[in-house]
Amino acid sequence: MTKTAIAPATAGTGEPVKLPTDAIEILVAVLEHRGWDKRDGQFKMVEAIADAFKTDDFSAIDVAINAPVGTGKTLGYIIASIARGGRVVVATSTKSLQEQIIAEELPKLREDLMAIYGYHLTYGVLKGQSNYACLDKIRAALG
Repeated sequence: MTKTAIAPATAGTGEPVKLPTDAIEILVAVLEHRGWDKRDGQFKMVEAIADAFKTDDFSAIDVAINAPVGTGKTLGYIIASIARGGRVVVATSTKSLQEQIIAEELPKLREDLMAIYGYHLTYGVLKGQSNYACLDKIRAALG
């Protein structure tokens, strides 16, 4: 399993930039910025993830999403995660999905968030010797 870390953003001054905490609001803004249609499945998924983040015990969050190709799963779960604030670790089951997220999804979302909110999204790739996620590595990555 490979991991991607998404950290809080800062403006060019180094000062933190605040995003709305409503994941749906961010999703709507990004879709409108891109000129993309809204997808019901994507909105339901983002709401489910955002609801799961409302718990006080982040170690207890479990959300399973099963949706067809083209639903917008990656954009949806990343936006829901960003809206909650703090650092996020996204674990993928394949390196090709990780590469797609790093090479395509996150750079485009960074452009969107900068254009819409002045928010500079930062992210990186965490690769362990055996490329797996465990609680110790996740806790260390999240600080």
